[in-house]
This record gives sequence, structure tokens and C-alpha cells, in this order.
Amino acid sequence: MRNIIPILILFSCILLSCNEEELVNAEAIGTYILTERYSDPGDGSGTFQPVESDRRITLKEDNTYSTNYDFCNFFGTETKVSMNGKFNREEQILVVPDVCSEDFYFDTLQIELKPQELIIYYLCIEGCAEKFRLE
Repeated sequence: MRNIIPILILFSCILLSCNEEELVNAEAIGTYILTERYSDPGDGSGTFQPVESDRRITLKEDNTYSTNYDFCNFFGTETKVSMNGKFNREEQILVVPDVCSEDFYFDTLQIELKPQELIIYYLCIEGCAEKFRLE
């Protein structure tokens, strides 16, 4: 019984020492499926709208990602082109693959990692984004 109390105290200290950002980063690894898309018409009235899609993006422990769709084309048709790249959890960015260089005029995309959710912000003239849910 005496051995259990120090172990419980140590475990409690470890849990309390993790801040919310560390917990989000730890939970961020996994496969996400597209559930909503945001496209603003130019007047600020845009909202996320549900979509049916088999688009998936997988964030991996080694700070790489893979997709099962053409990541370079936000408004494009569904394709089965898989893509791979790197992401930075601290800076909350995805590095755009070199194959996108003809279509994109930027090399990173801003992301927002929340528990069970990933939002990718594209650089559109008007706002556009995709929201993914952790499977």
C-alpha cells in the first residue's frame, strides 16, 4: 500500500505538468476525414458546410503527412492521387509538396490542430478552408 501512494502522486504530477497544447499535439497523430468545407463569397458571411467525401489526411509521429487526394487542388474533383509531405506542429503549418509548385504560389499552408479536429486554411482570394475529424 505504501508503494502505491508515491506512484499515484508521481502519475498525478506528470498529468498536471502537461499543458493543453502538449495534449493537443499528442492527440494530433492519426488519420483525419474531411467533414466540412468553408468558402466565403466575399462578404464575410461564409460558414463551414458539411460535405460527403472520402478525402483523408494522416499526420504521423515523424512530422510527415500523407493524403489520399490531390492536395494541390482545393476546388478540384475527387481524385485518388496520394501525396506526402511534412508538417510542423509548433508552427501549425503543412509544407506543400514540390509537385504543387505549378498550381500554388506558396510553399506552406496554415493549419489549426484541436482535439479530434484539423483545419487546413488555403490561400484563396476569399477565405476557404477544410475541416477534418480524427477517425
